[in-house]
Amino acid sequence: NVFVGAEDYVTWEIAPGRLSDGSVVDIWGKTDVVSWDMPGAGAPCTSTSRPGRWRSFPYLAELSGEDGEVLWGYLCRQWDDENGVNDGSGLNKGRQLLRYNFFMLQADVLPNMGFSA
Repeated sequence: NVFVGAEDYVTWEIAPGRLSDGSVVDIWGKTDVVSWDMPGAGAPCTSTSRPGRWRSFPYLAELSGEDGEVLWGYLCRQWDDENGVNDGSGLNKGRQLLRYNFFMLQADVLPNMGFSA
């Protein structure tokens, strides 16, 4: 099929994170719901939920030391900033990100454009 990439798999990312109010959100998708399901409506989806420069972010996951701290710490700071945690009012302290895990998920492309996920 000429409309399918050469890869025999599709990938997507999620980053479940625990907030100080106890809730769990997806900080990668910037949603209040964490879904492990493959995104899309049955079409191959090899893209991330973040466009542009973010596409390479998951491939830097093996950075360690100070470089790794800067890379992964950025997601924490970004979440807190975008959710008003650091605005000085104290009103959004429950949205403060305490910790998160990053997952790059994969599903095989099956015959007739099916997926193993």
